[in-house]
Amino acid sequence: MPTAIFTLKGRMLSPVAQVFANCIRDVAKPLA
Repeated sequence: MPTAIFTLKGRMLSPVAQVFANCIRDVAKPLA
């Protein structure tokens, strides 16, 4: 699950990265 790994990285980096991860998830939703 690359998304899960990315989310963990985002949590360790900063809240901004977490928001970015959320945006990626929203964009990937229609593709899934």
